Amino acid sequence: MITHYKLAIGKLRLALNVQRSERGERLLGQMELELEELEATATEDALTAEVAVTCPWVFEPRIT
Repeated sequence: MITHYKLAIGKLRLALNVQRSERGERLLGQMELELEELEATATEDALTAEVAVTCPWVFEPRIT
């Protein structure tokens, strides 16, 4: 999904170089923000998975 966004952003940048439009600029900005959020989420998920593998007791429920 991240690769898809990067490709779409690249295509939109090329299109905007040919024809500038306010709508296109806004769309590009929104897509770049979504890409940043996706990358951040992917990083968080990767870190969570790494902690789960290396420190499984962190995610085990406590029995009280």
